[in-house]
Order: sequence, then C-alpha cells, then structure tokens
Amino acid sequence: MMMIKNKCISVSYSDPNFVIVVVAAAAVLLSLCVVPVSAAAAKQELKLRFGRNGVFKILQVADMHYADGKTTPCEDVLPSQVHGCSDLNTTAFLHRMISAEKPHLIVFTGDNIYGFDATDAAKSLNTAFAPAIASNIPWVAVLGNHDQESTLSREGIMKHIVTLKNSLSQVNPLGAQVIDGFGNYDLEIGGVKGTRFENKSVLNLYFLDSGDYSTVPSIPGYGWIKPSQQFWFERSSAKHRREYMSKPEAQKGPAPGLAYFHIPLPEFASFDSTNFTGVRQEGISSASVNSGFFTTMVAAGDVKAVFTGHDHINDFCGELTGIQLCYAGGFGYHAYGKAGWKRRARVVEATLEKTEKGSWGAVKSIKTWKRLDDGHLTAVDGQVLWSKKSSGNRRKKQIRRETVAVGLANPWSQKHPNFVIVVVAVAAVLLSLCVVPVSAAAAKQELKLRFGRNGEFKVLQVADMHYADGKTTPCKDVLPSQVHGCSDLNTTAFLHRLISAEKPHLIVFTGDNIVGFDATDAAKSLNTAFAPAIASNIPWVAVLGNHDQESTLSREGIMKHIVTLKNSLSQVNPLGAQVIDGFGNYDLEIGGVKGTRFENKSVLNLYFLDSGDYSTVPSIPGYGWIKPSQQFWFERSSAKHRREYMSKPEAQKGPAPGLAYFHIPLPEFASFDSTNFTGVRQEGISSASVNSGFFTTMVAAGDVKAVFTGHDHINDFCGELTGIQLCYAGGFGYHAYGKAGWKRRARVVEATLEKTEKGSWGAVKSIKTWKRLDDGHLTAVDGQVLWSKKSSGKIPMHNLSLFSSEFTVLFYAPRDKQSVGSNEFMSWTYNLNLLSPIFKLRLKQKIFASISLSLPKSKRHLGLGLGFVCALISTIRLMPTFSATSLLIVILVFFLVLDVNSQLAQSTREGDVVCAGFTKPTSCPINCFRADPVCGVDGVTYWCGCPDALCAGVQVAKLGFCEVGSGGASSLPGQALLLVHIVWLFLLAFSLLLGVF
Repeated sequence: MMMIKNKCISVSYSDPNFVIVVVAAAAVLLSLCVVPVSAAAAKQELKLRFGRNGVFKILQVADMHYADGKTTPCEDVLPSQVHGCSDLNTTAFLHRMISAEKPHLIVFTGDNIYGFDATDAAKSLNTAFAPAIASNIPWVAVLGNHDQESTLSREGIMKHIVTLKNSLSQVNPLGAQVIDGFGNYDLEIGGVKGTRFENKSVLNLYFLDSGDYSTVPSIPGYGWIKPSQQFWFERSSAKHRREYMSKPEAQKGPAPGLAYFHIPLPEFASFDSTNFTGVRQEGISSASVNSGFFTTMVAAGDVKAVFTGHDHINDFCGELTGIQLCYAGGFGYHAYGKAGWKRRARVVEATLEKTEKGSWGAVKSIKTWKRLDDGHLTAVDGQVLWSKKSSGNRRKKQIRRETVAVGLANPWSQKHPNFVIVVVAVAAVLLSLCVVPVSAAAAKQELKLRFGRNGEFKVLQVADMHYADGKTTPCKDVLPSQVHGCSDLNTTAFLHRLISAEKPHLIVFTGDNIVGFDATDAAKSLNTAFAPAIASNIPWVAVLGNHDQESTLSREGIMKHIVTLKNSLSQVNPLGAQVIDGFGNYDLEIGGVKGTRFENKSVLNLYFLDSGDYSTVPSIPGYGWIKPSQQFWFERSSAKHRREYMSKPEAQKGPAPGLAYFHIPLPEFASFDSTNFTGVRQEGISSASVNSGFFTTMVAAGDVKAVFTGHDHINDFCGELTGIQLCYAGGFGYHAYGKAGWKRRARVVEATLEKTEKGSWGAVKSIKTWKRLDDGHLTAVDGQVLWSKKSSGKIPMHNLSLFSSEFTVLFYAPRDKQSVGSNEFMSWTYNLNLLSPIFKLRLKQKIFASISLSLPKSKRHLGLGLGFVCALISTIRLMPTFSATSLLIVILVFFLVLDVNSQLAQSTREGDVVCAGFTKPTSCPINCFRADPVCGVDGVTYWCGCPDALCAGVQVAKLGFCEVGSGGASSLPGQALLLVHIVWLFLLAFSLLLGVF
C-alpha cells in the first residue's frame, strides 16, 4: 500500500507571499527528501561489522508460524512426537541454534506468527522473537503472508517489531515517501574495526516485503515485489556501489549483497534435481505473475544470493544468471512440514580477504549450510554461494546508464563548514525540481488534446520507418518490379496518403524512426522523416527504438531534437520525475468534448515509454527493457489519473481507459498462437531476454486496455491477455526489412464516447482498431474492438468474485502441496474469504476460514469428514452465535470441499493427454528461446513446455502457467457447480441482512 502521496506545489512568482511560500516549501522538501543528520551520523558508525576473525555470520529463520505457545499443537510430526509437541519446540530449537552458531545477525523471513491461531498478535510476536531478544544479538524481520491475520495489520506488525529490543528492522526506508508494503530496508555491514575498511560497507543486506495476496482481481494468488520497491532497491544498490567504488579504498566493483524476503520468485522454478543443492519436495508457490524483480537484481549487479521461505519442505539453493536462489526450509513446528523430515534453519557466512599488508579487506567468499533440529544440530549441504575469484569477468569498460539523476553529496553533518550553503543549495535544487511550473499547472486547465465534436478520437500509429537519407536510400524486401526507383520517398508518400485518408487527431511514431547506421545526419533525417506530420498541422509524438541513436545523435539528443519540432507533443522525460531511465517517457491526457461536463476531465490516457535499445548488463544478452524507475513513474501516473477521474466533478466508478506505446514488445507477446489473435505472426517475438515485469505492473494498475509496439516488422497481430490487448502495428518504412509482396502498413486506433442520459458526450464507450495497407486503395483490414465499457467487467472463472454492497465472497485457486515425485500423499488448502460488516470482523472486516486436508489418497473419505469438522470449527469461530445459519454455512462449505476435490481429480485425468505426442528430449535440461509454459501436476510452471516437463519426469496438468500452484484447470461442470455454491452463499448473506434467520 502506498504510504504518503507525492508532495508537489504550484506557485506564482508574482504572488506577494512568494518568499514565504519558497521558504516553507524548502523546509517541507528538505524534511521529505533530505537524509536526516541523525541518520547521516549513524552512517559514520556502522551498526554492524565483521568480527576480528574476518567473518560475519547470519542465521536465517523461516516460517516459525508461532501462535499461542504451549497450547498450540505441532503439525506434520511423527506419531511419537505428537504428545506434548507445541510452539515451545520452536522456541527450544531457536535457543539451541543461537547458542550453537553464535551469529552476528538473525534474520526472520516471514510468517513469524500464524495469524489465524494467534489470539494476540503482539504477544505472539514477543514470544516468537524472545530467544533472539534474550541473546542480545541484533536481529531483523520481514513479513510473510500470514503474519497480519491476527489482531494487527501488516503496518502494525512491522511497527511492533521495530520497537523490540535489539531489532534493527525498519517499517520502511528513510527518505522513501512512496513505497509499497512494510518492511523494506537495507543494512550495511562494515569492515573490521581498526582497518581501512571500517567505515566502508563491504556487505549489503536488502530486506523486502513480498506481500501477502494479490489485490488485483485478474491476478490470482500471492503478492509480489512492486515497482516502487524495486525502484528503491535499484537506487539503494547504486548508492552502495558509488560509495564502495569511491575513496578511501576505492574498489573496482560493487560490494556483494544478499536479499531476504518471504515469497519466492517465479525463477525459483528454473531448477531440477541436477542443478541445485538441497531438496525440492513441493511446488514453487511464487506469485502467478512475474514482477521482474529478478531482472532488476541481475541488472543491479551486486546481489549474489536471495533467501526466502514460504515453501516449507523445499530447502535448496540453485544458481541462475549469477544469483543463488535459496530456500531456508521450514523452522516452526506449528507450520506444515513433512513427518520425519527435520525442521531446519539456514546459516550464511561471509569471510574477508587479507590485504597485502596483512589486514582484513573486502569480502572474499560467502558460504552456507543448514542445521537440522536433531540431537546434534547436524549441519548439511555446505556450499560456497559466491567467491571473489569466481565472480565472473569484469566489464572491460564502464557503461554509463542513461539515467537522469540528482546526486546528493555526502556532507550532511552540521560540523561540515559548508553545511548552511549545502542546505540552501539543495533547497533551491529541490524546489526547482519538485515545484510544478505555473505554465504546466495552467496547461492542466486547458487540455492540449480532446475528443472531437463527433465523440471520437483517432490515433495513427507509425512503426519502424527506418528513414535514412531520402531518395538515395534504397528499399528492402520489395518485389523485383518495385525495386527501381524505390526509396525513403515511398515511406514519405505512404505517410502523406495515410494522414490525408484518416485525418487522425494524433500521430504516434513508435521507434526506429530513422535507421542510424544509414543516416549520415540524424537531425536532417528526423526532420525529413517527420515532415508529413509536421506539414499536416496535426499533433504528433514519438518514442525511440533500438536504431534511432546509431547516427550522429545520442538517444537523449534524438529526443531533445524531436521535442523542438513543430506540432510535437513529445517530452524528453516527465516533469517532476528526477530519476528515470531512458528518454521519452511521458503521458498525454485526452479530454472530453468541449462544452460538455467532461471537457476538463481526461477520459483517455496515453502512456509513452522508452523500451531501450540493447542490454548493458553482461549476463543479460539482447534487447533493452522497461526499468523499475519507468514502471514506478507509470504506476504513480496511472494512480494520479485514476484519482482525478474518480473525483468530482463527474466522478466515475473506475479509471479512464489507457493506451501504452513503446517500441520493443514484451515477452508476453509470445503467449499467443494463430487461434487467439487477429492479424499475422510471421516471425519470432524479439523481446528482451528477461521479463522486467512491466506487463504485471500494467495489469495491476488496471487502466491500460491495449499496448502498441513495433520492432518485429512482419508481425501485425493483436491478442488479449489478462484484459490487455497486445498489438503490433506492422512495418511501415520501405528501408526497413519486410517481406516481398506483403504490404507495408500502419495501425489506426479509434476511441468513441458514450452518450449520457441528457444526450451529451460522456466517458469512453469503446476502443477499436484496424490497419491500412499501402496499396492502391489504402485497404483497411483486421477491424476489431479492443475494449468496450460493457465487456470490461467480466471476471475470470479462476478468480470469481461476486460483489454486493454488504457481502462479498472471493474464491481463488488452492495451493498445491503435493510432494514432487511422490503419489503417496496429497495435501490441499482451500480458502474461503468472508468480508462482511454483519460479522464485525477485525482486520478491515476480513477473515479467512481455512480448511486443510492432508491425508493419503486411499483415505480421501476421511479427508472429507475432516473437512466437515474443520468447517464446523471455523464457522463457530466466525459466527457471533452458533445457529441454524451457522449450520447452513457448514453444509455449504462441506459441499464446496467435496466439489473442489472432484474438480482436482478431473483435472489430473485431463492432464494425461496434454503432452500426447511428445517424447522425453535426449538432452536435458531444456533451454528455450521463448516461453511456452505448461503447468505440471506438481504445481510447477515449466516455461519451455512439454519437453521441459518431461525432462523433470512430471506429468502436465494443463497448458499455460500454474496459478498459485494449481495443477490443472477445473472442468466446466465443476465450475458451474462452484458457481451454484457461491450463489447460495450470496443469497444467504441477503437472508442474514433481512433477518430471515
């Protein structure tokens, strides 16, 4: 959740109180943006440092699931262990671990308490952390998905943890005014006292809140690390890099880093038994979407290992693209586990190298092992996670990231002789950066673009002109009869004809506007390429591709030139965004029809982003991607548009639709085949080789209805994925590669407004598209509706939600707990969420009734009986008084359990034929150029398809990625029966409200 809204001010320089406003604004901005002196002073004396022996040891404790102590029974232990087993066993194990390892820091990685069974969250937290508190060893904690399910919210949990003795945890980082979640912070580990590294952080630890559950209706399952958190991480990593590579003792590369959070990343599913150390006994229960955080860490370059919990009976470490992805294994006795498989904890130890003078220097290696809760605290699976010698080849030259950044200097101590000057200077800079200029504020009152009197707004997209030197530049990939006399002028003629035929309200050029290698003068080529748009007096904008900068101007230079051209509404970068990657990130608001009640409200928002050119990260080949700083800007811009659109006057019930334009397609463009798109796909999807998570960011924002790209010239399809249309324009330019005989083309998008009850123009009703071919008639093809207001409320069956003003029932996919490679045990968890004022429930009136069945298949009937008993107990806890109403809910929940079990059995049978015709590859593991995911019965997504699953020896349940570990899709009759159950609950709610029971 967002903590504090961004603070920006609009002032007039003619205002008589201008000086007062400036001074006040400076004070506010300093308080918001500048690191406090106390924090800076703390920097001078690092709280944690390596010991005299050159070692720093961390104990990771995952998933204690602590509840009420002695009265809380153990889960999944041997029959001989059941009697007398409780939370106290968890406490005893922690005491023994601390005594045996004597760590310098203890890290608790979430699900520290199990909220459903903890009657007092604060008391449970105090008791759970008691051994760490008593040890006088510094410790920190992050949150899992269960911590907040008792009497404290997630924010309340973190605020309580921060107050406990010896806790170095933080609610959120100092200076980060807008960040999702609670418990995002970092710690610096200094070198040995008395050495030249004593005031330099030689090891950096990052802690993040990976969330609990998705709040986006179209994304089921668990939470993920959001763009605001990734942006903070990226900036923190860059700061540590600068300091470590600066004098004194300037180093040649960044200090190593370690990251700790609760929910594993989707990349944890990349391993099989041949390429990790430890065991994998259950599916990878990551978020059902990729947020791009792994890519962000790889690009940052300092994180060497990630440590998570969540999946209790996994404890492996595997290396991917230079980062070790590690589970700790389940620690707590009230958490699910596997009878006979010991509870465990992970230890990480970093060791320093000796300098030439015999002193302790930088980190030499990082190793790990696990300790089991047996009679000897047996150490297992020792391995080296990283060593300085094997850390890979360094870059031959430092590649400058094209980032606009404000660098704040170090001297924030009041003892600094220039302290006052620095404060005043920074205040002035911050004011110039954060204050919205009067002209910009005034422009808001008069929107530059708006719908026409006919209630329409038309956008012409032109992709990949590849313009060079005009008449002397030959055409590519045309028919032999077209070669003679064909040049850039054909591109110019096509653009003139299109503008004349369509008469768009806006022209959008989506990159590779010029092809730099063949353009002898970039500015001249740009002027000529855009000349038809300039001459038309129609507003136009442009973003960059991967070729624009390959002539005589840099990417920044290209955008700065474009901004100066007549009728261009392009921006080099957004006003107020001081740290953002690339050039050409901005948005435009399209106002309603002049003279209507929507004339000063943006009813359609257009986002333009720089998708980069090529990766600058040695371990990531290929094209660029949209970075966290850009996603953070997009996320905040989208939220701003939503607030304004849903505010008076003419307050709307949801966000205005948005469209996004950039050059390089997202990896999600590879999700389609010929059966589920309109248009053609005649070449591969040349996206970045990594997933940056921008698709997830757009889905979560909820306003973007379609994305438009170029780059792959002979693709021109549109396909819908999770409510967003992903569209190519098709190649436009004649100097660009193409396909002989396949006409050059452009895409047109038209948004249409609805009529209000009074006959005036209102909000956007629909968005449609078609393409125009460069033939004798400018033939229009592939017309389709991309989005309509009437169809925008459909809810996927896998995440069905029934809404009313007083009662809501949400169902989402169960979490698969079947052991990999084992058919002996099956364990499923079903979650029923009840949100209702009539129950007067805590935690924002939200509670989960959980029914867990964990029995051999041969005793499934006992499982159903147990489900009935669990439902009865849960219902008694839920209802104020046990009545006929309670009994009816019990019966309904029981039939729900019965139905879902039948669905799961059906989905397993259906999985037998999904990969029919495939045989196990001769070489494993599989490496694929693009994702073709299938979901295994083990709940694991196999991204390279059936061959990938066959390599792992796993049966495939369904095509597509696994949704929260669900092994297969439900049958249609099963879905129908589920809907009947939900409708019954819905009717029951109204019965309660009307006093029938």
